[in-house]
Amino acid sequence: MGVWSIGPKVPSLRRLLWTGFIGAVLAGLYGALHDQISITISPEYFTHIKFRQFKWLGLELHPRIFAAIIGLMATWWVGFAGGWLLGRLGPSERSSESNFDLAKAITVALAITIVSGMLGALLGWIRSFAEPGDWKVWHEILDSRQLRGLIIVTYLHWASYIGGTLGLVAAAVYYRQLSRGRSKNTLPTGRVSALREQQRGAV
Repeated sequence: MGVWSIGPKVPSLRRLLWTGFIGAVLAGLYGALHDQISITISPEYFTHIKFRQFKWLGLELHPRIFAAIIGLMATWWVGFAGGWLLGRLGPSERSSESNFDLAKAITVALAITIVSGMLGALLGWIRSFAEPGDWKVWHEILDSRQLRGLIIVTYLHWASYIGGTLGLVAAAVYYRQLSRGRSKNTLPTGRVSALREQQRGAV
């Protein structure tokens, strides 16, 4: 059976762990970098919210390092699950073509997530100039500049969650289409052997 066989061959556990590992590493790095940007815009988002949520870790670290760890912890498992899913949708074995297709699918997911986060930050920036409204409680704790930063980062994070979900769905559909396209253009090994035998018989 060839790598791009038509049969319902299930990808090996090794391949699924590989795609899951790649997804976890990329998502973890993205989460760490994402929170570095977030803490630059709004340190208060972490000191008043995130650091308290992750207080159970008992870590006494520099705020930026702690923020990076929080970002990594919040995203690596999503990346692993997403990578595992893509592995299930792809070919049963690794090849240079399948790895290239996987890279393209991951790029699609990351692009959608990043663009979504940027749009969220833009909406948050626009919202930060309006009346406090639902942010009235925070307005009593933070000054105007700090409140604007908090709003921007909150919108950024929510948009990134939504973008990550949409990006994973788009990547899965795209990767599946790439896999099916290659399987249609590649004959199974048994079929190739049969054609060769027919050619030899004709000669």
